[in-house]
Amino acid sequence: TLSLLGRKTEAARWLDPILEVAPRCRAAHHLKCELISLEKRWEELLVCAKAGAAALPDDADFGVRQATALRGLGRYEEAIVLLESAVRRRPHAGGPMSSLANLYTMTRTDEKNWSAMEASCEANPDDIVTCFLAGVLAHYLAKHEACVARMVSLLDRLPSQPRVPMYAAISSFYLGRIGEADRLIGRAAKISGAMDPDVYYCRSLIVRDRDIPSAIKDLERFLLVASQGWHSEGKIERVTEELAMLRRGVIPPPAEAHHRAEGAPIPPGARSGGGDLRPEAT
Repeated sequence: TLSLLGRKTEAARWLDPILEVAPRCRAAHHLKCELISLEKRWEELLVCAKAGAAALPDDADFGVRQATALRGLGRYEEAIVLLESAVRRRPHAGGPMSSLANLYTMTRTDEKNWSAMEASCEANPDDIVTCFLAGVLAHYLAKHEACVARMVSLLDRLPSQPRVPMYAAISSFYLGRIGEADRLIGRAAKISGAMDPDVYYCRSLIVRDRDIPSAIKDLERFLLVASQGWHSEGKIERVTEELAMLRRGVIPPPAEAHHRAEGAPIPPGARSGGGDLRPEAT
């Protein structure tokens, strides 16, 4: 209750005494890790998550929290191993799958990795995690036809994952299929609610040429949620600059290498590579 009231320091004082008396109290372990995570104290979060996993080995969420800590520490490959294990245990959980996609775009966005994952998905189409990740990498490589095909095939198999229609929507947009993009991004927003700010960033990209006021509202939504979560200060600063441009009635130039039509050259000034979330120079 104290945590929900915003009195997080007071809330934290109760947790260690509770865990001394009840070392397997699931709620206490989770809340302790959550409060540490909000302050981005990654070393402490790793200790907390390992303690939770030791006390409650059946709870996959502590693997996710360990991955969160490792990612915060820049230990991306270790984070991927833990996070992918948790995702494969529960592929329909939206948050971990989205985090895994981000880690893959940071570390795997190249033709070789995409080709290997695409071949693996073709060989085993029931492996919905690999098929989803192949679609993500296709998008970040501006292989928009491949992304749309892969994600549309997963719409009914991963119905609680907003990034399936989100990636299909934004790749459809860069293929010039505006009606399809609008329909798919609407589906993504309905699934996401406030949980995945990238849905609103993508919707802003899709509508800003036609409806600047709506694009502004979506960037405001993005910034409100992203500042509480996993986006780097660099990306938040960049989106803040885009918002300022839209408020002046100016359409921002493409920000990322994949913000282009399939086969088109990388836009001047756009960031190359995949979805690298590490801080950027400003």
